[in-house]
Amino acid sequence: MPAAAVARVLRGLRIAARIAALREADHPAVPAGQQPALAGLTERARPLSEILADRLSADEPPPAPRRYTGWSPAHDRGGGYARLLDHLDAAARRGAARVDLDHALLDTLGAPPADETLPPWPVDCLLRPLAPSAGTDPVAALETASAAGVLDARFADGLRALHGGYGNGDAYRAFLAAVEERTGVRFVDLLVPPLTERSANAVRRPVTTRWWTGDPGPTPYYGTPGRHARYLPLDRISLRRSRGRLVAEADGRRIIPVYHATRSPAPPYDTLVRLLLAASHPAASYLVRLDALEAALPDRARLPRLTAGGDLVLAPATWRIDRVRLWQPGDDLFAKVRTLALLRRSAGLPRHAFARTAAGGKPVPVDFASLTALPQIERLCAREAGTALLVEEMLPAPGNLLLRDPLHGGAAVAAQLLLRLPHDQSAARLAAAAADALAVGGRHDVPGPSARRPAGAAHNR
Repeated sequence: MPAAAVARVLRGLRIAARIAALREADHPAVPAGQQPALAGLTERARPLSEILADRLSADEPPPAPRRYTGWSPAHDRGGGYARLLDHLDAAARRGAARVDLDHALLDTLGAPPADETLPPWPVDCLLRPLAPSAGTDPVAALETASAAGVLDARFADGLRALHGGYGNGDAYRAFLAAVEERTGVRFVDLLVPPLTERSANAVRRPVTTRWWTGDPGPTPYYGTPGRHARYLPLDRISLRRSRGRLVAEADGRRIIPVYHATRSPAPPYDTLVRLLLAASHPAASYLVRLDALEAALPDRARLPRLTAGGDLVLAPATWRIDRVRLWQPGDDLFAKVRTLALLRRSAGLPRHAFARTAAGGKPVPVDFASLTALPQIERLCAREAGTALLVEEMLPAPGNLLLRDPLHGGAAVAAQLLLRLPHDQSAARLAAAAADALAVGGRHDVPGPSARRPAGAAHNR
């Protein structure tokens, strides 16, 4: 990837992180260590098995899985997030096709500085590259920016086999080892069985830590025997509070549980994951996603494309179509085609788009110039009740795909790009910031022995 494009992504990410922090300040999440399920924990260490047994025997239902539903209306009408929504709402009323957010605007809204919003942790940006133009259009659409080592985990072995190595995996392992060296903590990978045998690929990952816990059988996760970590039984882990944080320990030594799968685990592992990740590094669950703006501005029939400094698309343009403007089920084919053509022209819809019936719903790709759009929209409306149809521009559209497949005559392919940032910092330098984030009152709260391995234990890495 060209250095200039990487620099533009980083510039856009810094703006996106500030926007996400402004939104989060208006809707603060309950810290993992302060969740009701952990309210009874004190400074006295308690075995994980006891806590897990109490949670599984409790009558209250488990919390609903976290699901991204888009932007939310502002709670504090005088806050910076509310003023940001007012700015976007005013642009929508003017009929703007695009709104570009920059640092100057965010400064006036009271957003925290970018250096305070980006985590002390490597970040994976999931991008959809956009075709270059005069250099003024965004270089990519940002889907998510999340803590490293998760999105690429299932593909790491394949990439290593194809290319003779995988630099991202090696750098991430070096980063975790450097944090351990600085702090004396021990990272422990949490292995949780897949939902079904057919989805086993969802939990595959390379070996990145020297220890694992959870499922004692590592083969479905790490592959054939070889460079395996050491197993840490769950009954050796305890949890306690320390200076307002939740701390996990094994044999008196602080551990930092990490989870490198994208799938939500099935019961009872979902409870286990929540308990252990409440004691993880605060940056290990970092996530930025800024699409689905329509959830915060439900009264606007059209919302402009949202960009960050002209470098990244954060939210595509969206349209809210009242279903009464659609054809009737009993109309003949000609009437349906005419209604669709008139709707596309009057609303200014793009040819290629994603349609859904509610914010956060599963999008369906639609070609509004094709007869296939008719049954697609009918099935979508029949599947979910509602009065509106949400349409989101497709970025990039099929005619603007940037990547080509040389093995199939240069055919255009829809692709995602994973870019790890920062790209210009060593593992040791990044580890120093991550280590500082673990310290409380200048201490790392590691009462146990040193984290250094004994001589001759290289096979445990």
